[in-house]
Amino acid sequence: MKIKNIGASSAILESNGKRILFDPWLDDPIVYGSFFHWPPLKMSVSDIGKIDYVYISHIHEDHCSPKTIKHLNKDAEIILMDREPKISNYVKNFLKFNNFEFKKIHLIKPYTKKKISENLEVSFVEADENHIYNYMIDSGIIIKMDDVVVYNANDCSPCDKAIKYIKNNYKKIDLALLPFCGGSGYPNCYTNLSHEEKMIEAKRIKSQTYETFRKTAKELMPKWTMPFADQFVIGGKNSDLNKYSPHPPSPQDLKNYFKNKENINFLLLNSGQTFDFKTETKAPNEDFIVYSEKDREKYINKLSNVTKYDHEHFELSSSISVYRLVEYASKRMFSMQDKYKYFPEWKILFEINKKNGTSYYLIDLKNKKVSEIESKNNLKEPYLIMSMTRNFFILLLLGHISYNMCDGAFFINYTRVPNKYEPKLYTFLNFFRI
Repeated sequence: MKIKNIGASSAILESNGKRILFDPWLDDPIVYGSFFHWPPLKMSVSDIGKIDYVYISHIHEDHCSPKTIKHLNKDAEIILMDREPKISNYVKNFLKFNNFEFKKIHLIKPYTKKKISENLEVSFVEADENHIYNYMIDSGIIIKMDDVVVYNANDCSPCDKAIKYIKNNYKKIDLALLPFCGGSGYPNCYTNLSHEEKMIEAKRIKSQTYETFRKTAKELMPKWTMPFADQFVIGGKNSDLNKYSPHPPSPQDLKNYFKNKENINFLLLNSGQTFDFKTETKAPNEDFIVYSEKDREKYINKLSNVTKYDHEHFELSSSISVYRLVEYASKRMFSMQDKYKYFPEWKILFEINKKNGTSYYLIDLKNKKVSEIESKNNLKEPYLIMSMTRNFFILLLLGHISYNMCDGAFFINYTRVPNKYEPKLYTFLNFFRI
């Protein structure tokens, strides 16, 4: 049994000639021209070779890039967590929408074991139910091949229920792939925070993520633990905001953090490097490349010259009634509020910048009302102001742009008063589209 690290959330498990690809993303840039790998990959799509199985954890492009998927051999089999009819299978719908046809799709319910082949057994765990959006889309997988057990959490930070399931059903975990970064527009794009406040918040979030990593590793006690997923930077004109991301430049930073504190056996692999579980050797036999903050800054500076993001290559007609689109999109979000009984005091103000001025669309979530107002003055707390271009806003309303993805790409500026994180508020923004 071997694992080859590709980068970000992509890796390949191989045993007895059978190969499983995790979360295919090997092309740059993605997410409307903004996401780039960090560190840069040492592999391309052509280096993947023939794949027998593909596991896709969730719908985000850094886990299922269409540009990468279209190059995969079509006789491969897809492995997905399935909770239909309770929750729609977004990945299955994504594959169908893009006309990606593969040999077979294995749909497996969470917290159940399924034997895919003679030497391959799979089970799934869910995200925390308290984080509605993550719960709806994300998954973690446990793979048993030839008596080797690998737990891939990717972005799906394990909740107590998931940890309990893994401990009760697997005597040992040989390798745990655990998240150690995180990606969102906070604190990067929050205009009501100073530079110093953003730096403090980034440090706090990084420490919080490290603590989750520590807790999971301590609970599961895997033989090897590999920092995994969410390794990227933003290119283009928003690249300067990378400095506020709670991302270490290298997983070595995480290892150093726990030095002499926790008994965690780290596995660090370069892009393209393979680890053999039986011999516990790496190929090629090379030292792990430790990147510094200066290395990342130098790379980001190169990416800052990206001319335009995808949505900036055209201009939508001035005849489009934005207010009508807001009304339609709001109805969808309001119906989800009814479903989940969520009626907060928060108001959302969309500040939409156009060539000839600014428009303001106010969403009252408590009373489920929409209005167009003249200014952002005299807003009563609590409120969230979201500022973006008209072109971008229309694409967001039409569903051509995913809110959750564009948030992590720094396309939206925020003002939040008070500066208090309300998870459900951001969850329901994902339903604000036609």
